[in-house]
Amino acid sequence: MPDTSFMAYLTASTYWSLILCWSAILVFYAVEYRRLRKINPLVATLIVVIFIDGLRTLIESAYFGTWYTARTGLIPYSLFELLTKPEYLVIPKLMNLAAAIIIIAFVVRRWFPDVTDETNRHLDLARYHTELVEAHAELQNLEQLRDGLVHMIAHDMRTPLTSIMGSLQTALDAEDDDEVAREMIHNSMHAAERLETMTANLLDINRMEAGQLPLEVEPVGLADALAGAAAGMRHLAQEKGIHLAVTSDSEDVVATADADILARVLDNLLQNALRHTPPGGRVTLEVRETQVAGETMALISVRDTGEGIPEDMRELIFDRFFHAARERHGHLASIGLGLAFCRLAVEAHGGRIWVESQAGEGTAFYLTIPM
Repeated sequence: MPDTSFMAYLTASTYWSLILCWSAILVFYAVEYRRLRKINPLVATLIVVIFIDGLRTLIESAYFGTWYTARTGLIPYSLFELLTKPEYLVIPKLMNLAAAIIIIAFVVRRWFPDVTDETNRHLDLARYHTELVEAHAELQNLEQLRDGLVHMIAHDMRTPLTSIMGSLQTALDAEDDDEVAREMIHNSMHAAERLETMTANLLDINRMEAGQLPLEVEPVGLADALAGAAAGMRHLAQEKGIHLAVTSDSEDVVATADADILARVLDNLLQNALRHTPPGGRVTLEVRETQVAGETMALISVRDTGEGIPEDMRELIFDRFFHAARERHGHLASIGLGLAFCRLAVEAHGGRIWVESQAGEGTAFYLTIPM
C-alpha cells in the first residue's frame, strides 16, 4: 500500500530538491572546468574530481528519490517494489564504488602530474621574482653609479678647465711679460691635453666594448715606443722632481701592435705613475722578452715609488669608472677611464695587463704584447 503520510511526501520532495541542486552545481562545475583547464590545470583537475563525486551523489539521490516517490504513489507503486529488491538495492553501493575507482584512476593519471606542473610553475615564478628583485637592485646600483659618475666626470673635468681659465686669465693680466704668458699658455695646453685624453678614453672604451675600434697592427719597436712615451712626460717629471728612466734588455724587441693605441696605453700608465709618485721618487719603464705558455711575448713594466695600491683594490682598478672612495692628496681619485682603456686595449692585442703593489713602497704595472 502507498504511504501517503506527510513524512513520506517530505522525504520524496527532499530528494528531488537535492537532485535539482546537484544538477545546478554540476552545470556550474562543467562551465568552470572549460574556463580553467587552460588557465589553471590543477584547479581544473580538482573540479573534475568534485564533479565525479557530485554526479555519484546525483545518481544516488535520483535512485532514492524515485524509490520514495513511488512509495507515496505519485508514480507507479511497482517501481517501489522493484527498487526494494535486494539485487537493486546494491546499485547505489556499486555507484559509490565505481565513482571511487574513477576518481582514484583520474587522480593517479592527472592530479599528480598537474601538481608537479603547478609546483614547477611556482618555482619558475619564484625564480622570476628573484631575478626581478636582483634586476631592480642592479638598476638602483646603476642609478647610483650614474649619479656618482656624473659627479666624478664633472670633478675631473673641472680641474683642467679651472687650470685653463686661470692660466689664460694670468696670461691676459701679464700684459708685456712674455715669459709668464708663454708659461700660462703651456699650462693651458697641458690641461687641454688632459681633457682630450679623458674624452678619447671614454669614447674608445665604448667602441672597444662594442667591437667597433679596429686595430691597425704593425711592427713596433718597443724601446723607441717607451723612449717616446718618456719624452712626452719628461716635463711633468721634471716639474715634480721625479727621476724618469727607460731600460731595455735589447734594442730589437719588436711587437705586433697598433702604435697609436700602444702609445696611449703607455701615456696612461706613465701619467698614473707620475701622479702618485712623490717629489724625489722614481718612475722606471722597462721592456724585455718573456715566455707565456710557450710563446715569446714582450713584457713592458711601469714601476713607481709612490704610496702603493691597497690589496682589495688591485683587481678593481681596471673596472670602468672605478674610483677609490677616499681622497688622495686633497682631491678625489680619478674616475678610472685610463686603466679601463689600458685593459681593453692590451686584451684586444692578445696580451694581458696586471698590477703588483706594496702599500707604501710603490706600484708596478705589467703588460704583455705579442712579438
